[in-house]
Amino acid sequence: MASDKGLALRPDLRKKLDAISKKRTKKEAEEKAAQRALRQKIIGVMIRKARLEAGKSLKETAKVLGCSPDRLSQYESGEKGISLPETEMLARFFSVMLDDLLDETRQQESPSPPPPPEVVDIRHKIIGIQLRQARQDMGLNQKELAKKINISPGRLSQYERGQRPIPLPEMEALTETLNLRFSELVDADLGPDSLQAHQQKKMERLAVMPEHIQDFVLNPVNTLYIEMAIKVSTLPVDALRQIAEGLLDITY
Repeated sequence: MASDKGLALRPDLRKKLDAISKKRTKKEAEEKAAQRALRQKIIGVMIRKARLEAGKSLKETAKVLGCSPDRLSQYESGEKGISLPETEMLARFFSVMLDDLLDETRQQESPSPPPPPEVVDIRHKIIGIQLRQARQDMGLNQKELAKKINISPGRLSQYERGQRPIPLPEMEALTETLNLRFSELVDADLGPDSLQAHQQKKMERLAVMPEHIQDFVLNPVNTLYIEMAIKVSTLPVDALRQIAEGLLDITY
């Protein structure tokens, strides 16, 4: 049986290899530490940017975190690292998504311009129609409903015709009395975070689909098929029947 002694490294060579290995390990540790420090500074920059865009001062923001303005300043400069719970609190305080403070590659959506005044008038009328429909569904007349929420029938009539804005406390009283959810009257398309909310809802709906359907939908190669399916779904029944008959002719 061959001896392993011939495979042993000379002490001086082993010493050099050990030194190289230690040097490489030290360099890797230094690189990781530098990456963490850079990441800490980037997060600090994003937090400061979000704070300024939200119009919040160092003092009031620090109060939310229960820390001093100096410590918050250190977070923003990257001198100190902020914790996840603190970051979550800031995201809520600034009314942004958590990823807006954590992902430097995230594309910030430019805020949508405010809707014209005409949209507000239309929304008043739409809400009035919804309230009137809910009242009629409960079998109440205007006088009965007005009495329940302690307003005049004339005022309620103006609300239902969209001729008068409804103060939020009265709106809440109306929805509670009419067994409506307040969210049913909210127009998500007018909210400041409507795009993010819609995207989140889309992802939630996609997540409950079977995995093979998710894979199909998310594959860019299948975009053409999906677009064709959308177009076909809008065709009248007669047109669909003709397409089906044509496919049968081709198949058989």
